[in-house]
Amino acid sequence: MSDNCTDPIGRMCSVQDFTIEYINNSQTILYYFPDDAAIAFTASVPVDSPFRFGTVLTNIGGHYNQNTGSFTCAVPGLYYFSYHLVKKRADPRVDACGCSLGKNVVSVGIKAYIDPQDPFTSGGADMRSYGVSNGAYLNLFRGDTVQLVDCSSVNYFESWSSFSGVLVKAF
Repeated sequence: MSDNCTDPIGRMCSVQDFTIEYINNSQTILYYFPDDAAIAFTASVPVDSPFRFGTVLTNIGGHYNQNTGSFTCAVPGLYYFSYHLVKKRADPRVDACGCSLGKNVVSVGIKAYIDPQDPFTSGGADMRSYGVSNGAYLNLFRGDTVQLVDCSSVNYFESWSSFSGVLVKAF
């Protein structure tokens, strides 16, 4: 077998750019993942039920689903995800908002939580806008999903809240 080949768009490539997946010890599927594979998304405008970001600004590779709020990994590798939550100005009943970063619908332990105390309102409940951000590098394999989980008071997130992810390095 030659160490060189031509990729699906006619560029020279190396056998190392391919991943082989065996199904039931008989079927073989060959996936092409060049070193320069580009996968990235940014979505904004939070929507409730299920919680997701409904406006997609960038979706290179098409792996973010705005209907479910999930990113599905097609290229195994190291990814970076970040999210920025801005709490709306609201009446004193809403004092805290937040979400955790989830992998396969389970929190990875990275949380962004807003719980400000505002001395100008009764009882310390907040009536101003506040923002919080967090992010993490995650190793993902084909079929893994990433989404925000364990979110609270999502109907009080401003429309400029956002969720982003990018492939750092395929492996």
